[in-house]
Amino acid sequence: MAHLKSLAIIPELIRSSIFIGEVVNEKDINDYDSFRYYVVGLQMEGVDYTVKLVIGVKNGTTYYDHALTPIEKENSSEVLTR
Repeated sequence: MAHLKSLAIIPELIRSSIFIGEVVNEKDINDYDSFRYYVVGLQMEGVDYTVKLVIGVKNGTTYYDHALTPIEKENSSEVLTR
């Protein structure tokens, strides 16, 4: 459900994200010329996520895709006793 809700804020996620790099589509698996990769943190409904954004570029036009990964948090008392 969080993934669907995050679709509405893709432009905001891109503006807030960190650019990782761009890779030319040398394998020619699909019609994209290159892929741009970004990451950003997101909290939604009390859950922290890492968001990986992929922007496919084709003839100057961009196409967006993204994935949410929940951030696993350790119990703070366990960390303090280590």
